Amino acid sequence: MHEAHNCLSLSLQNALIPDDHREAVVTHIVEVHQSVAKFSKLFQQKLRRNNYVTPKNYLDFINTYLRLLEEKDKINLAQVLALFALSPVVRRFASTDLAARR
Repeated sequence: MHEAHNCLSLSLQNALIPDDHREAVVTHIVEVHQSVAKFSKLFQQKLRRNNYVTPKNYLDFINTYLRLLEEKDKINLAQVLALFALSPVVRRFASTDLAARR
């Protein structure tokens, strides 16, 4: 687990993941991947069907997480900008957050 944890830490050096949440995200992704391997063994025992868990699955999981994170960030930013255009109160509130993000 330690090697997977270190590898993932390098992959998740993404500005969209706050530093105070990074360790929890890394731990969660490692645990999910390991639980898939565990349940694959149970799946094989109970149903006599194989489900393989590979390093590529792990990397795909990380890449999908990062892609979804970026997509959701763009959606949230678009919503903030739409509100920003509508309301002077929201404009004042959002301008400080938008300036900090850029």
